[in-house]
Amino acid sequence: MEQEQMSLRTTDNNGVATIIPTPPHVHTDTLPELTTAELVRYDRHLLLPQVGVEGQRKLKAASVLLIGAGGLGSPLALYLAAAGVGRIGIVDFDVVDESNLQRQVLHGTKDIGRPKLQSATDRLCDLNPYIHIDTYETMLRADNALEICKDYDIIIDGTDNFQTRYLVNDVCVLLGKPNVYGSIFRFEGQRRCSILGWVGHAIVASILSHPHRALCPRVPRVVSSVFCRGLSV
Repeated sequence: MEQEQMSLRTTDNNGVATIIPTPPHVHTDTLPELTTAELVRYDRHLLLPQVGVEGQRKLKAASVLLIGAGGLGSPLALYLAAAGVGRIGIVDFDVVDESNLQRQVLHGTKDIGRPKLQSATDRLCDLNPYIHIDTYETMLRADNALEICKDYDIIIDGTDNFQTRYLVNDVCVLLGKPNVYGSIFRFEGQRRCSILGWVGHAIVASILSHPHRALCPRVPRVVSSVFCRGLSV
């Protein structure tokens, strides 16, 4: 039986429609129920007509993979966890350094020297014990990227090098996954969402754009790049 795709759609006083779609792997009649504790925790969400109980159940059914638990991944992880996204995967192989702490808000002073995945898991589980955290303590490479990414609804790229960004882009194209990514340059920032093969099903609505290779076919040379440390990132 073909899955019926249903979305919670409401319109605010300005006529702006908001949609929280059902993840493609979930039937709307089998969305996970919210426990009493979750109803209390997400009370402010449930009061919003654009979310409500059905929207919160869709968030609970959703899965997001974060690649990188640094300056970009930190706030994303915190807000996704707080919002109640049911399954969050994190890919990172770095350890917490004291110089990280002025921007990587997922980690604290007590975490210096610890793997970022351990620090992130502890913080997110403390923030919301009703979600599931998957960790992948490895560099994302061509030989493991498809396997890691295949079971998530949305892939978020918080990395700081061109090679990994192009790899994530290619994997999302092959798997038909939304690729959400952002970058900063001192006081400037960009964010994009490439939706390939999943139009209308992205939980995070953002600017639609072409894949990296359509914008810049070749990976920029590392020698011509300005490294993060020199940009205070």
